[in-house]
Amino acid sequence: MTNDRPLFIPLRSEWFQAFRDGRKRVEWRAWGPRWNRDVAHRGRPVVLSHGYSGARIRGTVVRTRRVPAHRAPAGARSIYPGARF
Repeated sequence: MTNDRPLFIPLRSEWFQAFRDGRKRVEWRAWGPRWNRDVAHRGRPVVLSHGYSGARIRGTVVRTRRVPAHRAPAGARSIYPGARF
């Protein structure tokens, strides 16, 4: 069963602006019950938000991929220490 409601992703200013400006195309999240292929499945609508109440960017999940933690960017590893990606 899939959920077709938009996936809401609040972002810090620097990451929201990078998506808005086209400098960022991938969002990194720790793998688990809240972030996995069932939640972020291909084709699901997504809303990137500048914080919880700021500007919005609408899009669609294109791909969900799980990678070993050591292959995730250092920034993602620092936010989610010890996590799987």
